[in-house]
Formats: sequence, structure tokens, C-alpha cells
Amino acid sequence: MQKKDSLLALASLLFVTGCAIEPTIIIEQRDTMKTIKIFPAQADTIAAPMKSYTDNTSGFIATPIGKGHGVPREKGALEAGFAAFKFECPEAGRYSFFGSFYWTDGASNSFWIKIDTMDYEVFGNDGETGKWILYPGPVVPLDKGLHTTRIQEREWGARFASLIVTQAPEYITDESELTDDGFVTRDPLTLLVYPEICIDSSVAFSLFYSDHKNPGGVVRCTVSNDRGKDIYAGNLTSEKEAACTMLNPKDGVYTIRVGGFTREFERAYDRFKKIQSAFIRYKQRQKLSEAERFWLPTLHLCIENIRRGWYVEHQQDTKRLVTREYVRQEFDFAERIIAAFATNNFTGLATPGVREMAFYSAEDDTLCPYRLYMPEAYFSRALEKYPLVLFLHGSNNTQYEVERDARYYKRSMDEITVPVVVPSARGNYHYVDVVEKDIIQMLRSLVSYYRIDSTKLAVTGFSMGGMGTWNFVFDYPGMFDAAVANAGALTWEFNKESLNKEMPKQLPRTIIILHSPQDFTVPFSYAESVAKQLKKRGHPFTFISYDGGHVTYPGLIDVFNGLWSTESDQ
Repeated sequence: MQKKDSLLALASLLFVTGCAIEPTIIIEQRDTMKTIKIFPAQADTIAAPMKSYTDNTSGFIATPIGKGHGVPREKGALEAGFAAFKFECPEAGRYSFFGSFYWTDGASNSFWIKIDTMDYEVFGNDGETGKWILYPGPVVPLDKGLHTTRIQEREWGARFASLIVTQAPEYITDESELTDDGFVTRDPLTLLVYPEICIDSSVAFSLFYSDHKNPGGVVRCTVSNDRGKDIYAGNLTSEKEAACTMLNPKDGVYTIRVGGFTREFERAYDRFKKIQSAFIRYKQRQKLSEAERFWLPTLHLCIENIRRGWYVEHQQDTKRLVTREYVRQEFDFAERIIAAFATNNFTGLATPGVREMAFYSAEDDTLCPYRLYMPEAYFSRALEKYPLVLFLHGSNNTQYEVERDARYYKRSMDEITVPVVVPSARGNYHYVDVVEKDIIQMLRSLVSYYRIDSTKLAVTGFSMGGMGTWNFVFDYPGMFDAAVANAGALTWEFNKESLNKEMPKQLPRTIIILHSPQDFTVPFSYAESVAKQLKKRGHPFTFISYDGGHVTYPGLIDVFNGLWSTESDQ
């Protein structure tokens, strides 16, 4: 530590006396933080209907295999199956829980987890089917000593093969796993860098080189600047964390070479500071043009995304997508917005494809993000007005839901022929009160700024979003030309008096109901009840049932494209 302090003092002295010096790196190696791995064979108790199984590679514990999600178990339900474990915590600290999960098409993907006397949390949920995936769970403080954890069934068809309890969550990546001996990487040789990009004035990052065929082996390490000059040359020990500190840091891309591997680290503090300063300057302006008011919140969102450095596509998967490409994309778009402010030319900011944008809520000034998809044809037909589809995401989902569903069903967003907007519901706030008002504000802003035909607005959504679809139909009669409720419901058993007075003349021209008979989360009977009421009132509608349980309709993109393909009623 004295050597480190001396180097810091020297760097400060040279800076004060005006000597120009290059950035340098000092590295301190240490053992990785304590990590525990727990296997199914270590369970003290496995209570039915959960069972222990084996496949071709290892053992796992699973809930009953069935079609669809089954009837979800409540946390702590007496009839629920579970697996109980004990584990010894080697030292007090803050520990992250990870689980190795697997599910097949048509099955579900989550358990409940309970640690000591803490409350249950959902563990698992979402991701690619047919492969084992490592998912994050709770992050909790644990004392040194014996602890217990319980994995309880929540849905059908979910499997888990291991629990990981670690103080080093930054190394739990798609490239890594944990063996009985601790953290290693899946490949015999791998170099990890965390984080990959830094926006702080001081710079610290970590390296981890894994050679689990030669643990403890020494390997050469160099760090060079963007001109190819080495600013560090020394040795690293395999399986040890290298804590790196940069003295006299400068913005740029630094190349790290260890054992034949090459990785990059980027410092972008000065670049970030310029963007922040520009935003503050524009935010403080007394008068803003319509275009400036429209784009300023998105500039703010870019700054927040850069500062956070990661994003999630589902609230519960918490698989933080940390990529330098994502941060760079936010940097680039922020600088494009600043250039538009400087030239008063905003025409180039709207482009085909998907872009995350934002607005300030008129209710409480909250920064509200949304994803906006614009088709290529919108830009090639300069005088034509377009419809707009409002998609409301489901519970625990985010504004990424349409993109996730497209990937799941192996469809491309480019197949969509109409603009689509997916707002955030402020988590799981549902689509009432302030969130409902936020979304109406967003729609009116988009109609005003883009060439959107206000007589051709559609509202649709899945699950919580399907329920939100009916909320908007009821609360804003006459606003929507089409409504598509996917796995939605109403509490209609219903307010028949209200329906008799208001609904017949003010329902959307096109109504489509999408629901799966195997849906046990939002029962199929709810959709049938809505259909019965619509039929009684003589309003035309289309009812599409499909297999799969509580999942979005596979042909949803086709539904979007067909809403205005004919002017005849459904």
C-alpha cells in the first residue's frame, strides 16, 4: 500500500509541476472472493412433488413436467414441493445467489427461494429454452457460519442443477462457471475484464485470467494505449484477481494482452463530462423549441444509461446486459442529439428500427422511457401518415417485450410494417392512474412529432398489458381504432350497468381477443366472458385461441400488420 501511495503522490507532483506524463498502471493481485457451490445431492430434504433426476451430464431437481405453466404455487404454500439445503459461510459479507436453470418449450422457468428467515423471492424466470442458463437471484448480507436456503416449486417443468453463493458476482458471466474448487471459466484459457468501460475521473478495473489446467501458473501481461505504447508490463497469476489502478488517466481505448488473449478497456470520462455539461445547459434554457422539448428527455435517458452501464430486458431475469457496445451506442446517440441542438436540425435523429427514447411525465416530472420501432417505409414515403400500435408490456416485463418475443418466435422486428411504441409501466404499476396518464401524454407527443394518423391508433398488450388494453378502451372511448387483448381480463362479472350505458357506440372498430386455453395464470374463461359480453352487445370481434399457456400469441407481428390492411370490419 505504501508503494501505491508513493506512486499516487509522484503522479500528483508531476502534474502540478507541469510535466506531461503518460498514464501508467499498477496491479495488485489477490485471491478471488469467497464462493460456495451447492449441488442437488447436498439437499437435506426434497419434498414432493419436486424430485431429483439425472440426465446425461449431471443431477438436477425439478418440478413436475407438464404442458403449460401449471397452477402457480404461492410462496410458502404448505402443499408446495421444495428442496432444503444447509451451507457454511466462510466469512461475513454481502453475497449474491445464482442458480443454474433449464426449461423446455411449453414449460415454465421459476422457483421461489428463501434464505434463512428472509422472505421468499422469485428465482429464475425467462430466457432461452433447451439449455442450462445461469441466472442471478437475491443479494443479501450473511454472517459467518451455518445458513439455510429453500428452493420451492412455483411453476411446472422448471429444473435447477446448482446454486452459487459468491462475493464476486462480476465474474459470473456466460463465459464462466464454478467448480468445487471455486471460480473458473468454461474454456481452459480465458481473460475477463470488469468493467469494460469507465466514466469516472479515477480509473480502477479488474482482470481475471483463468488457466484451470495450470492453476497458479504465471503468465505475461501487457497494457498498451491507443498508440500501441505499453503502459504496463508484468506477470499475472492464473486464477487470481488483478486489481488495476490507472495513474494520470486519459480517455482512450487500452488493449490488454495476457497469455495470447486480447481484451480492451475504455476510459470515457472527459467524453461523458462534455455530454453532461451540454445537457445541463439545455435543461436550464428558459425557452425550448418543440423539437428541443421532444428530444431533451432522450438525451437525459442516454446519460442515465451510460452511467448505469447495463440494461435488463425482463425485471426478474436480472441478467444485466453489460456490453461496451451498448454504452458506446448511448454515447453516440447522445452526441447526435447535442449536434442537433447545436445546428437546430433534428431531422436525422429519427431513423428506421428500434430506439429507446423518453419523456418527462407531466404528472411528477419522472423520466419515462419507451422503445419506439419505426419501419423503413415510413422514411421512404415522406407525405404519408402512418398508424401507431401501442403495446403494453406484461407484469415483470419491460419496454423490451416486443423485441424479446420476436426473438423467441424467430421473427424479425423488420417484418413489422407499422410504427410500434412500448412504454415502461414504471415496473408493475399496471396501467392506471399516473401511468395511464403518462402513456396518453406520450401518444399525443408522438402523434404531434411524427406523421401519425390519430384516427388509426391501436392499443394492445399481454397479460397485465392485456388488462391495460381494456383500461384504455374504457377510460378513453373513441381514442383507439383497434384493441388487441392478449391474455387479458376484466373484472366484469362485470360492471354491467356501466357497459350497457357506455360501450356499444364507443368500442374500437376492430377488437381481437387472443388467449390460450392452457393459460392458468390468466384463465381462458376470462377471455370467454369478455367475448360473451361483446357478442351480447352485437359488437364485431375476432377471437383467436392458441396452444402454449401464458405466453404471447406467436403471430402477434402478423396481427399488427393486418390491423389496417383492409378497411372492412373484423
